[in-house]
Amino acid sequence: VGSALGGLAYGAMHLARPVERQIPVSVGVLALPLALHLATTSPWGLAVLAFVAGLMIAPSLIGVTLLVSRYAPASYVTEAFTWSQTAI
Repeated sequence: VGSALGGLAYGAMHLARPVERQIPVSVGVLALPLALHLATTSPWGLAVLAFVAGLMIAPSLIGVTLLVSRYAPASYVTEAFTWSQTAI
């Protein structure tokens, strides 16, 4: 649910910052609640943190997809998308 909402919100925004600069921010915001999982003992706390982390999953993946489509040579685009998804 968090990822779907994050993807919808990201798609509705028109950010001026280039995608190359958006990815480190979105991945950093994604990493913060994941790191906080270490200090949480409550299942409800984990659920809230997972939801917050989920909000940044789709924007991060969208950024990676945009970069692959932009920089991969046309003859290697399928392979580039395959490798990017394999890495995930």
